[in-house]
Amino acid sequence: MKKIVLACALIALGSTQPTSSVVLTSGAIGKLDGTVINAKKIQLMFKILSNLEKILGHKNGSSKNDRYTFKQKKYSLRGLMRLLEDGSVTHAQLAQCFKQVKSDLKNNSLQYAEHTRGSKSFLILYVNESCLKHGHKESILLNWAHTKEGTEAEQMEKELTDLYTCYTFALSLSTFLQDMIQSCPSAVVDFKKFIRQKLPQASVQSFEKWINIIQSRPKHYATKRNTLGNR
Repeated sequence: MKKIVLACALIALGSTQPTSSVVLTSGAIGKLDGTVINAKKIQLMFKILSNLEKILGHKNGSSKNDRYTFKQKKYSLRGLMRLLEDGSVTHAQLAQCFKQVKSDLKNNSLQYAEHTRGSKSFLILYVNESCLKHGHKESILLNWAHTKEGTEAEQMEKELTDLYTCYTFALSLSTFLQDMIQSCPSAVVDFKKFIRQKLPQASVQSFEKWINIIQSRPKHYATKRNTLGNR
């Protein structure tokens, strides 16, 4: 358990955060904050968010966490997208990387899907609101949220057809999770209490600093963002 919490805390180092989060208001989320959406669920969100950060990679350049190998060099998903944008490689040449990225995204999204069992109606409301306010109107995340419980794996297999669809899905899911964290301050307070009991003080300070960045970020209602550089 301590290793899982520590892994979540390390997201504060080298994080690739979106420029803003939104506070969700659908589905009586304020009443669920701190009760149905509790510290353990916030912990899972941070764990998945940490994994997505490692998949996506830094906005600018490479890092030691880059995990996808192409021609004996490590790349993040963002790095692979830059190769495609530059026209220096084709999707076919990156087929093995795509297979690995797809597997990583499926594993992480299914973890979250399992966590939402029995509350699909609320999940749909929250995903709809997040995607709308961030301008992700055609995101695969919308289809994923509306999928019948227990069929998410089949949906991901169908929808994730190339690195681009993987990239847009990862962005939408990462942004959505940060919106959820932003929208549940009571659960976050409870989670802070939890990590103070489990982690060394230095790790707690680093992690709480990252939480505070999310919570203090301007509430931005995006219209459309197309360029890789802004993500």
